[in-house]
Amino acid sequence: MILSEILEEITGKSYKQLFDETYIKKLKLKQTEFAYDNNIKTNRAYGYVVKGNGDRIKQNPNGATVYSELGTGQIYMSITDYYKVISFLLNGKILGKNSAAKLYLPGKTKYRAGLYTSRKPFYRLANGYGYGFEDHVRISQDGKKAIVVFSNEQRKGRNNLKKKIDQLSKDYLNR
Repeated sequence: MILSEILEEITGKSYKQLFDETYIKKLKLKQTEFAYDNNIKTNRAYGYVVKGNGDRIKQNPNGATVYSELGTGQIYMSITDYYKVISFLLNGKILGKNSAAKLYLPGKTKYRAGLYTSRKPFYRLANGYGYGFEDHVRISQDGKKAIVVFSNEQRKGRNNLKKKIDQLSKDYLNR
C-alpha cells in the first residue's frame, strides 16, 4: 500500500493507471480488468464458498473490501493472462533480467516477490483464496512450463484441490 502511494505521488498517476500501463497495455492482456470497473468487458464468474454439507453460497464482496485488496482481490484475470504475467516476471521481460534474477533466482529464502519456492523439483508457486475463488500456480523458473488452475468454488476446511495440484506439479514439472 505504501509503495503504491509513493508511486502515485511521484508519477501523478493512480495505481490503476500504473497497473494498466505496466501490465495490461505492455503485455497486451485481453482478459484483465479491475473488479470495480464500471465498464465490464469480460465474462466474470461468481465465487462460491462450499460448506461441508455441500451448500454453495454465492459471494458478493462489498466495494470497501474490493478497494482494500490492492492488487490482489481487485483484479479479474484469465488463466492465459495470469500465466503471461508470471512468465514475464520470471524471465525478466517486465522488471529487466537483472532485477528478475535478484528477485527470483534460487536462494535460502522460501518466499520472494509474491512467489514461494519448492525444493525438488525446483519451481515457483503461489496460492490464492478469497471471495469464493481459489487459484494455484506452479511454474518453472524459465516460465516455459506451468500448471495454472482457477476455481470459483472455495471449499472450507479442505485443501483437496491444492493437494492435487501439488502432486501434479511434482510429476509434470520434474521432467
